[in-house]
Amino acid sequence: MTQKYWITTQWPPYEGEDIEFAIELQYEDIVAGQDLKPDDLILIYQLKTGRVEKGKGLKRMVGDCGIIALVKAIDRFRKNPDGHCKTFSDGQEDTKMYWKWIATTKTVSTDGYVSREKVNEILGYSPKYTLRGFGQNRSGLRNLTKSEFCRILRKFSSELYREYCQ
Repeated sequence: MTQKYWITTQWPPYEGEDIEFAIELQYEDIVAGQDLKPDDLILIYQLKTGRVEKGKGLKRMVGDCGIIALVKAIDRFRKNPDGHCKTFSDGQEDTKMYWKWIATTKTVSTDGYVSREKVNEILGYSPKYTLRGFGQNRSGLRNLTKSEFCRILRKFSSELYREYCQ
């Protein structure tokens, strides 16, 4: 099987919580990740902000607005054992989101960074695009060509670029 390359967007963690790089999709978004398989490489793009779960009483950290990690898929998407409907409040109205699918990952590196502007340039988006509603079906997950992946990875880490792209 041929290795695939991906980019996913993630909300920043809540204050005081560790960052987790498992990839979750909502119930209808499995189509976007049906081709993800073990050993695929995934770039993690951290958004500046994220929704806050209603009643949680926590604030989210301010995100880095860029690629903050390279991870490797451990498994395909499977039903999320913790997948249930969560209610998020953005101050104006409540939104229900059902995180039904999860794929676990192993961190390869968090020792790099690629800005939103550089990611947008490489992927052909407007420099100001925030990557909200990103990917197939607005899932937050998108398959990359090897060329796109390598161009981003080169900015993230020259060492990883040599390992995975040369």
